[in-house]
Amino acid sequence: VNLIKNENVGLDVAFWFMEDARLSAEIIKRWQAGVPVRVIIDQRAFATHPVDEQIVQTFVNAGIPIRQRNLANKDILHWKMMLFAGQNTVEFSGANYSPTSFVPVQAYVNYEDEAIYYTNDPAIVNSFKTIMDDMWTTTSGYGNYANINAPLARVYPTYPQDPELNFPPAQNYATRA
Repeated sequence: VNLIKNENVGLDVAFWFMEDARLSAEIIKRWQAGVPVRVIIDQRAFATHPVDEQIVQTFVNAGIPIRQRNLANKDILHWKMMLFAGQNTVEFSGANYSPTSFVPVQAYVNYEDEAIYYTNDPAIVNSFKTIMDDMWTTTSGYGNYANINAPLARVYPTYPQDPELNFPPAQNYATRA
């Protein structure tokens, strides 16, 4: 939440589902403060996570540009990522944006054990910038969902991908290994 509140340059978000209204409310506040926000979703999550559809609708109503993983793709968008451009920081993980993924119900008793990674390592942050721009601008596998009012364009320079990162489904870790 503090990273969202402190972002003044640009916020990129991608997720399978978001059910935590604390996060969505802060993202909308940044958008309303004039910070560019881009969101990528996969609406196939709506069927099993109806709160996700409600939260995505709040983004739509706020006017935030949203793209989606095309329904014809067999692979889902399983990203869970926030990129804080002005803070040169990325958060990514296996944790969905649900109320208990980042904050325990009761510490050490009732919690989801999720691996959540925050970094300001330029090689990793820049890799995510390039992949986010690739996903945002491609017409293969992705389409416009809401509030796309300008031609799709890259926001960041194109950086080399850190060799320790892998971005499925376009990149197959098993093949690489």
